[in-house]
Amino acid sequence: MSFSTFGYYGQIWFNRDYMYQCAVDEMVAGYADALMAASPDWVLPIVIIVGVAVSIVISDVTAKLLKLEK
Repeated sequence: MSFSTFGYYGQIWFNRDYMYQCAVDEMVAGYADALMAASPDWVLPIVIIVGVAVSIVISDVTAKLLKLEK
């Protein structure tokens, strides 16, 4: 999950021109424009914070389900 966040989604902010071109070439019409509109620069810190929070919650739930000691 962590690689997915930084490996793929990070490309939306750090390599915008390439991501836009890939989206135009590979996705349905309008997807690339919607992707760029939904991912302004200020969203990146929010994605990172939410990703970390979700990882912590999932870790705790998994530990409880499997009865693991921390």
